[in-house]
Parts: sequence; structure tokens; C-alpha cells
Amino acid sequence: MFTSASRENVKPKILSIGRLETEDDPASRQKIISGWSQELLKSTHVLVAGAGALGNEIVKNLVMLGFGKIYVVDFDVVVKSNLNRCVFFRTSDAELKIPKAEAILRRAKELDPYGYVEIIPIVDEIGSQGVTYMHQVFREDKINLIFGAFDNIASRVHMTIIAYYHNIPYIDGGMWGPIGNVFTMVPPSSPCYVCSLSEESWIEMMKRLQCSMRGVVEGPEIPSLPTTSSIVAALQVQEALKLIFNKDQGLGKPTIGRMISFNLINNDFIIFDVPKRPNCPVCSSVGGGRSAST
Repeated sequence: MFTSASRENVKPKILSIGRLETEDDPASRQKIISGWSQELLKSTHVLVAGAGALGNEIVKNLVMLGFGKIYVVDFDVVVKSNLNRCVFFRTSDAELKIPKAEAILRRAKELDPYGYVEIIPIVDEIGSQGVTYMHQVFREDKINLIFGAFDNIASRVHMTIIAYYHNIPYIDGGMWGPIGNVFTMVPPSSPCYVCSLSEESWIEMMKRLQCSMRGVVEGPEIPSLPTTSSIVAALQVQEALKLIFNKDQGLGKPTIGRMISFNLINNDFIIFDVPKRPNCPVCSSVGGGRSAST
């Protein structure tokens, strides 16, 4: 149980509201948090890989906070089954089979209270047949953070390789019905997502890849709830803020190399360490522009 003293320790430190023009500045309430820099967010460029339920919620949070440039990557189109948990999609998008990344571009900009947020869709898949570590987005721009919003292991492995090759922090999110996970990795030193995979996970992933012959796994549908996706995406973006501001007194320390896991059935919420594997095929071999092709 929290005591009054322990509650005091976990509260964000707040500045005086009287110093701010709270009515005219859309960012006034977040600027109250100690260590906040709206200019730093404005200069931050991120990539959101996946434009389904998690991707929608991540982009929503990024736009409302005021991140400067948001790349959204997804090869798929909107279908009606997306509509119950994707805030930016409409029935007309499903009927016209609009690419998810483009549908997000159309409506996410409407949320922008600052006027400077730039959203750039990339209609392609993550993997050897699409966006790889050699993609032009990584050659032509400085990506500060990557968010993973996938529904399969293969895409997460590909994105982990990209992150470690270019030394970009990567915040992965996943869910299965009422269960959610968030994992933050910061190359080159922290454990990576691949460190957390069991041998069984690798075997299953390779079986599905061999059957589909695609960089993106095609398999059974995964159960999804809008409540779960909201929480996972919120945790991902909150971890990003901790990485960006890097100030303990304001938002706390990011959970680098640790898995945040929750179960909404019985409201369990745990955080556990992921040990770094000395023989990991990604973080022990890929980094700083080497060995990604292998």
C-alpha cells in the first residue's frame, strides 16, 4: 500500500501555473511538468511501424503532444473490422480500401492543435520485400525514435534489426485481447526484443514465413480490444517522453531492457527484466551500421 510519503515520491514535479498563458497555449498543461520542452518535441522525428489499433492510438498521442514529424508505415488497407478500435478510420475508408497509413494522414492532422505536426505515410511492409535498414527514410532523415505496433514476431525482428543497425531507440508494443506488453530497447547496450524470444517462438515464426513467403506473417486473427490498445499505446508514448527528456524529476526513468506486462482480466501489472543474450543474433551482431544483411 502506498503511504503519503511514497505517493509524494512518484508524483511529477509541477511548476507554477501562474507563469503560463494557459488559455492561448495548447501545450500549457504539459509545460507545467518540470523539465518539459515543447521545442524539443517539435524537433523530434519518429517512425510508427504499423497503422492498426496500436498505430492509431500512438499517432493520436504523438499529435496531441506535439511531436514534429511522424512517419507512419503500413502496407495494408482499411477494412470494416478495423473500425471498432482505430480512431482515424471511417466506413468510407473501408469501402474504398484506402491504405491505412494514408487514412491516418487524412485525419490525424485535424487533431494538430499546434499547426506544425507533419505526418508522412509510407505504404509498404516491414521486411525484406519492403522497408529494410537500407530504406531511404533512414538515409534522408534523422529518426529519433521508432514505435512498433505489430501483430507478428517477424516484423518485430525486422524492426529490431533496423533499430540496432542505425542505433535508434525502439519501443515495441503488443497485445492479445485484454493482455498487453511494452518493451523499450536502446541500442547498442540494452537487451533487444529478440533476446526475449524462446526457441519455440523462432520455430513458429519460421514456419509461418515459409508458408506465406512474405516478410509479414500471415496467420490466424489476433483478438483485439480498443481498451487494451489505448493502454499499450499510452505506455509506449510515455516511455518515449522519458527517453526524450531524460529528466528524473519530471517523468521518471524509462524501463529500458524491461518488459511492462498487464492483464486486464484480473488487473495484474508487472515489470520484469529481459536478460541480454550474449549470442543474440541481433544485438550481439548488428549495430552501428554492421552485419544487418546477415
